Amino acid sequence: MQPTTLRYSGVICCLLFLLCLLTITTYAQRKEVSYKDNLVVLMIHPKDTSIVVDPLTGEEKFVLTSKSDDVLSLNREKVYRMDDEHVIELLKQAVEERISGIPRQLGKGTYNYYVETVVINKRGEVAYQQPGSVFPVRVTDLDGKDVTPTLTDGMRQLLNDEIAHAVESAKVPPVEKDGKPVNIVVHLNGSFVVE
Repeated sequence: MQPTTLRYSGVICCLLFLLCLLTITTYAQRKEVSYKDNLVVLMIHPKDTSIVVDPLTGEEKFVLTSKSDDVLSLNREKVYRMDDEHVIELLKQAVEERISGIPRQLGKGTYNYYVETVVINKRGEVAYQQPGSVFPVRVTDLDGKDVTPTLTDGMRQLLNDEIAHAVESAKVPPVEKDGKPVNIVVHLNGSFVVE
């Protein structure tokens, strides 16, 4: 016969374990997405809030943050997270070529863009991408005045669409792991300057 304290300790440990599993399942959710005749399985992470301090003004702000979704598989095959610099550079070049005529319509400044998740299959084709975003880099003049260029919703949407089209139509060489072509996921970040 076991002492009573050991029995209750086991029950408490099981309850704590179940609580941890419940927390994990509420934090991230598995999701299947069909995209261009591909089945992509993602682990979706919810958005969170953080307090950020503006280094110039010392003002505290709440900002929404989110972790990139994890890509688990593409058409039931493993997807590797590999930040292949050659692939990323080819995707950036495709984006820069695609949006080269648009900046004339923007205000002077530096603009950043990102496409959070780009899945490339074994043949070097983009099999899935999540919508990205474009935003101007915040600029403050010597007097502390904000002189960041504005970006209208229509122009932002046009840039996002052009970037998505450039990424989707890009062809990159297959990436190999241990001598075999594999599916990979990369995160694309870039910028362009309008003078």
